Amino acid sequence: MKKWLHSYERNRIVYVKGTINGKRYRLSTGRKASKKTLEYVHQNWESEISRLCLIGETLKIKTQNRRQDKFRISFQEFCTKLQPIWESTLKHSSFETRMGLLRNILYPAFGKTAIHQIDYAVLREWFFNFRKKNGQKPSAGYCANIASLLSTVFEEAKKSGIVSQNPMIGLKKPKPLPKNNPTPFSHEEIAKILLCNDAFVRDFATIAFFTGMRTGEILALAWDCIDFDNDTIHVERNATFGTITTPKTGKRSIDMLPCVKTKLLQMYARKKSCWVFVHSRNKNYTSSGSLAYRWQRALKECQIAYRSVYHTRHTFATTMISAGEDILWVSATLGHSNTQMTFARYAKYIPKTRRQRASIVEQNIAQLLAQHGNALTL
Repeated sequence: MKKWLHSYERNRIVYVKGTINGKRYRLSTGRKASKKTLEYVHQNWESEISRLCLIGETLKIKTQNRRQDKFRISFQEFCTKLQPIWESTLKHSSFETRMGLLRNILYPAFGKTAIHQIDYAVLREWFFNFRKKNGQKPSAGYCANIASLLSTVFEEAKKSGIVSQNPMIGLKKPKPLPKNNPTPFSHEEIAKILLCNDAFVRDFATIAFFTGMRTGEILALAWDCIDFDNDTIHVERNATFGTITTPKTGKRSIDMLPCVKTKLLQMYARKKSCWVFVHSRNKNYTSSGSLAYRWQRALKECQIAYRSVYHTRHTFATTMISAGEDILWVSATLGHSNTQMTFARYAKYIPKTRRQRASIVEQNIAQLLAQHGNALTL
């Protein structure tokens, strides 16, 4: 093929070359190589270079505009794009918790701010000054949940090329506040609640106080999960955020104590639904919040200082541990992921038998020393 001064072929594509205003160009025309095309480009090389340069400048401007548009995206707009992904990959309760943190905490703080402008210094200052609506300093666990969500968002922004790095990396977590120890109900208070005027509260409290189940687990309890023959309750569901999902720490089976069995048999005799607890029109509960008013009213009637429904779970744990029940059994019944959690929260309720055990050791050692002709004064 003939060699042309201002055009040539490479990989079956025609290229144009030439010098304009002292600047040398070698550009791909994007056209397939042929004798006719090579000749055309050679004869019109200046106009071809100008055309290709114009296209390049146009593409460069469009790319810059796209980058600018990407950098203009606000924190809330970016999270809105992630929302469908979270909804399809997270448990419903986890998704609702995440959306609640965004709506109530992060959108008011950063919603309209361009996400690339939220850097380490901004986040550090915000966490340092962050207070709840009532002015109280949030717990370390609450801050950790917010920090985890922010880190997730910025990791996605980094993968999308909007930010160069995750500004949450290296950010120190707030120091934990002193935890409030749970205040279990006394035996007298339990008796008062089990005799209150509200039949629903009486039924609920009996199961709550003597199974240690979470509020949502009790409200989502169905008759097909109760095995009267083997005195077992299968905890398979949880009512939370308007839906029925799996329990927080997975499914488990627990022992049905005699008082619970008696109560459930009474309820089974008058059952109107496949659910143990039903509200209007025999529909199941989908949120533990629906119980709050009736519970508060029952405590007021019994003249008992208010404690949340969840304290029935603490009461079960402390009552059983104080009575000398095996802490491994208590932990499994509560559905704790490990016994360390149970020990950490309820260790002080374990019966103290140290002195008695120490005295036995001292007596045994004294006897051994006496056998060897040595007297030990204790």
